[in-house]
Amino acid sequence: MGYTFRQRNQADEVVNAVAFSADGKILAAGTSDDSVYIWHVQSGQKIKRLAEHSDDVMAVAFSPDGKTLASSAVDGTVYLWDLSWDISLWQVVKPLEGHLASVNTVAFSPDGKHLASGGSDTIVYVWDVRSGHKIQLKGHTDSVNAVTFSPDGKTLASASWDKTVRWWDVQSGKEIPVPFEGHTHNVNTVDFSPNGKTLVSGSMDTTIRLWNLQLGKQIKELSGHANNVTTVVFSPNGKLLASGSWDKTVRLWDVQSNQEVQRFEGHSSAVNAIAFSSDNNTLAAGSDEHGVILWHKTSGQAMTRLAENYRHIKTLAFSPDGNILALGAEDKTIHLLDAHSGQKLKQLDGHSEEINVIAFSPDGQLLAAGSRYPTRSDLPYPTVRLWDVSPSNTNVAKEIKGLYGHSNHVYALAFSPNGNILASGSDDHSIRLWNVQSAQEIKQLTGHSHFVTAVAFSPDGKRLASSSWDKTVRVWDVQSGEEIKRLMGHSNHVTTVAFSPDGKMLASGSRDKTVRLWDIALAQ
Repeated sequence: MGYTFRQRNQADEVVNAVAFSADGKILAAGTSDDSVYIWHVQSGQKIKRLAEHSDDVMAVAFSPDGKTLASSAVDGTVYLWDLSWDISLWQVVKPLEGHLASVNTVAFSPDGKHLASGGSDTIVYVWDVRSGHKIQLKGHTDSVNAVTFSPDGKTLASASWDKTVRWWDVQSGKEIPVPFEGHTHNVNTVDFSPNGKTLVSGSMDTTIRLWNLQLGKQIKELSGHANNVTTVVFSPNGKLLASGSWDKTVRLWDVQSNQEVQRFEGHSSAVNAIAFSSDNNTLAAGSDEHGVILWHKTSGQAMTRLAENYRHIKTLAFSPDGNILALGAEDKTIHLLDAHSGQKLKQLDGHSEEINVIAFSPDGQLLAAGSRYPTRSDLPYPTVRLWDVSPSNTNVAKEIKGLYGHSNHVYALAFSPNGNILASGSDDHSIRLWNVQSAQEIKQLTGHSHFVTAVAFSPDGKRLASSSWDKTVRVWDVQSGEEIKRLMGHSNHVTTVAFSPDGKMLASGSRDKTVRLWDIALAQ
């Protein structure tokens, strides 16, 4: 079995690097759109896009404890990301500065205390992750393409376009004088066996070579690829070796017999990166074809596309009858799909900023969309837009009107039960009520001291509930616009609210890891 992970409909991103977290549940990929993408392996769902680099991301690596991710790029940067339990708080915690050119490879030491990086400036750096202090390993005469620590963390191997593999003592920073010579072209990749006794390297000369570290000499040569070998990696148990190549294949080798035991064919272009899951059963491969494929190592057969590929989906909503699925994307577009066949029906263009939230009117005839606010704008910007998505409007969905009023990003939208009023919540701390027919603002509800994360009408439409990063839930009288209840108890940001069908109870969810139920009549 397998899954194909992709990011956009018109795919033009190259996957340069992939890495599994230690528990095998998360997959990271570095791509040519300057980003790192994080996926949940079992579901294939994209969890996060990390976008700080200003050029192609060439390498990614998880720390052994899974709490930190390292990424490096052509712009010469190395970033350490804090992968806290709260996905929205994932951020760069430390930029590592030193390389003067593209950083092609990164690797954590087994204890997670050090990070090695290698670049087109011919330098290998070993960084203290906590302090950022670095030591420089000099010896290569051309671009360094791969680095890997030995299992005990005491030594480091590096591969270079100077056709050599070099072995370093991490403590002293000195090269161990063992000549790994034999490749006749650029060496692209290198990996230690799990027991630390063998080193494998792959080269543009199309060969894979195995080196005995104790003897300091080549012991095996694996031939079969018809083009440049870009990546090689041992399985966690050390019994298998996987390789990827410009010949568009991933191959699995038995280390003991030197025989090719499985060939994965399905990529339509060069394979750049591969990684084993910790249970030995799954192999991830990234390629120039702008996707990541997860292969089951024994079957090597089925490949399943999860969905048509729309870029960076931020929000989605079903129409009330369940026949249409609307997707709001980071590329500023909204896609309407047939919910049963997956066929694309319409694309809504008009926003010039990322889409944060979408909502259908109760009759399914209208769609509201809320977006980010421009970083630099001297003119008012309609962060909320209304679209006619009625079935009669078959060819082009018509934008009815942009709603002007909010001065910051809009994250929350809800139609009243009768469809006459639209509520919007914003990072400007306000909630606005709009007349849907006239597209005019009716009231502004103020009181929250941080951005508004969610809004919900009561079933009778007379009350509106809102949640906020100020840790409160508030209930408003829709007619007067007055705050009638303030519900306090959460110890962290409140992210969502919902009324019970009878309107007597209100549920709220928070980043304090709790869901609270409030009796509206009794709440003070």
